Amino acid sequence: MQLAINSYGSANQGYRPSASHIIVYVTSSNPTDDDPASLVYTIRRQGLYQIAVITVGIAPSDKLLSIVGKDCIYKAAGMNDLMTNGINFMQGLSCAAKPLCGF
Repeated sequence: MQLAINSYGSANQGYRPSASHIIVYVTSSNPTDDDPASLVYTIRRQGLYQIAVITVGIAPSDKLLSIVGKDCIYKAAGMNDLMTNGINFMQGLSCAAKPLCGF
C-alpha cells in the first residue's frame, strides 16, 4: 500500500483519473506488523483508489476488517475458490456503476 501512495498517483506513472482503480490486498495470513489502517486512511484521503481485501484459507483479523467494509472483503476457502469466486468478486467491484469500496 505504501508503494501505491508513493508511486502511482500521477498521470506520468499510469494513473488515469477517469478509470476506476482498486488496490486488492490478498493474503493467507493476518498482518503481524503495524496496523494497516493508517496507510488505508492516507490512500482514501487522496481519493485515488478503492481498497478490497481477499483472504485465502483464514478468517480475517480485526486489523484486516478495520481497513475495509464488509462488502469489500472476500473470504476464499482456498486457491480454487480464489481463482473462481474471488475473481468474480473483484470483477463485480471493478465494474460497479459507482465505487463500492472507498472514495
